[in-house]
Amino acid sequence: MPGFYEHLLDELDSQGPQDGFSSVDLLNFPPAIASLMGRIMRKNGMTFAEISDELQLSSEMTQKILDALLLKGFLRQVPDPQDNIVYKTKFTPKTRRRDPHPRGQSFLDDLMKE
Repeated sequence: MPGFYEHLLDELDSQGPQDGFSSVDLLNFPPAIASLMGRIMRKNGMTFAEISDELQLSSEMTQKILDALLLKGFLRQVPDPQDNIVYKTKFTPKTRRRDPHPRGQSFLDDLMKE
């Protein structure tokens, strides 16, 4: 199975660094990355040991994958109350919706005036 995860690391290396990802990006990830990110997201973060157990990989291979995900900006590290490092997904900042009516009036307001 290490060959599969080495392929996953190659796929991560081919992607440029990002400042997080959106839920739409998750749909475009390779299945192995999407699955791991989905598990971390559903559990609202996982420790190194939990991720290693989940992937059933050696500590070295798990660390390589986590380092790549951190470097690419898909994960962030957060200390928990017990001083463990928890890996959490890092989403892109939400974009502000542009107000289609900068005057503060809607299309219906304009119609009512007529």
